[in-house]
Amino acid sequence: MNNQKEHINSAKEGHQKGFNALLENHWDYVYNYLLKLTHNNYLSEEICIQTFAKAFDKIETYDDNYEFKTWLITICKRLWIDHQRKKEVETTKIDKKTTVIKSEDANIDEQLIQKQYVSNIKAVMKSLKPTDQEV
Repeated sequence: MNNQKEHINSAKEGHQKGFNALLENHWDYVYNYLLKLTHNNYLSEEICIQTFAKAFDKIETYDDNYEFKTWLITICKRLWIDHQRKKEVETTKIDKKTTVIKSEDANIDEQLIQKQYVSNIKAVMKSLKPTDQEV
């Protein structure tokens, strides 16, 4: 445990060795936690990378009164929630756009059918005798 405090202090001072040691010691724990949430290797790795990037960027805010793992899990949970919110917003936007596209396509189809119908009527009218063409 003293080693971990040394690594944290080293990281707080900006030393790469401290960051590397913390990453090596906690990567599997955070990754496996995320894998249980996401059920997706790629997404778990992506959020895990973001977690450590954010943790190292804000390492000076880490409070020694709490476990380092707990702090990392808090960060990764928040990133996961942000990911889910963003995903919901994108899905809603796509659904709204799809509805608009469907209605435009329907109008175009209806116009084409109407033009073909009028064209067919004109062709039939021309085949009639001139006296029968009058309505």
